[in-house]
Amino acid sequence: MKHYYQWRSMTYPNYGYMSSIGINHDNTLWNPNGYPEDIVRAAVLWADERKRAEITKRRKEGAQQAAKTRKRRHEIKLQAIVNKMLRDESIGPSTHCVLCKKELSDPQSLARGIGSECWQGILSAVERARAAVK
Repeated sequence: MKHYYQWRSMTYPNYGYMSSIGINHDNTLWNPNGYPEDIVRAAVLWADERKRAEITKRRKEGAQQAAKTRKRRHEIKLQAIVNKMLRDESIGPSTHCVLCKKELSDPQSLARGIGSECWQGILSAVERARAAVK
């Protein structure tokens, strides 16, 4: 029988080490070592909550790391576009923005390969780069 909550071993506060405990899908206990029923139920639910909290914490940390990675990649892409513009190299034409990958529709954005939302940010970055060179 598959157990709903199953723990091979754990150390439950105020009780100590416990092994091979669980709660079955039909809410009966899996308790081959004969621990007190109320302690087993409390220990299994306590351990499951701790595990759930750890998973939530890891997901949050992963999302934060992903946001940092996206920001870093965006900055790298922006710098590559700025460098191309400083060398007077062509970026467009393109049907999608080279910075954010959104589909372009207006003729001016299609010709330059950069959308109107990204264009001002790129122009500001180019001006900062030119000022840094002087």
